[in-house]
Amino acid sequence: MGLILTIISETAYIFSCFLLVAPLLLLWQAVFCKVKEPIKYILLAAFIGYLLAVFQVTGLPTFHSIEPNLILNLNPFNLINTQTYLNIVLFIPLGLLLPLLWKTFRRVFNILLAGLGLSLMIELLQILTITRYTDIDDLIMNTFGTIIGFVLARLFLLLFRKKTAVSKERHGTGWGHFLFVVFVCLLFWMCDFQFIA
Repeated sequence: MGLILTIISETAYIFSCFLLVAPLLLLWQAVFCKVKEPIKYILLAAFIGYLLAVFQVTGLPTFHSIEPNLILNLNPFNLINTQTYLNIVLFIPLGLLLPLLWKTFRRVFNILLAGLGLSLMIELLQILTITRYTDIDDLIMNTFGTIIGFVLARLFLLLFRKKTAVSKERHGTGWGHFLFVVFVCLLFWMCDFQFIA
């Protein structure tokens, strides 16, 4: 019974964060980015939900739950287990969604850097919680998962290139948009809106 209540509580928190942050970011996309394609709004909403779920699964702390923990595993491939493969699966959606949202991430270097950067941010924030520890294997496997997602996105774009409209994107705007969305989602996550969940 306790496990079920925990799952319900965690799902409610993700959903409440989503209800707060998604309308703001979708409005930002409409007003400031002037996005016209409806599919981009669906993809952004999926990306927001994905980020919040990743923050939950990886045990990121909130401002109220920070308890530093300096347990680090810097030896690559020291322990290969189910968790190792789950880290790959966890980041496949990142590699899939980013190239569909922003053309900047249709280059392998950019998607590699985005996967590595988001994973590094998560690993560094896990230093602030006693329930998790920072692991070099997570960084490697998350980045590998991002590349798998990127390959899937490239295949999707090749198959459906003629059917999807090519939107105009100024050079470099994808990075700014990506970083802004991650920052806003992380800020809302860490604020720990306990009165909602």
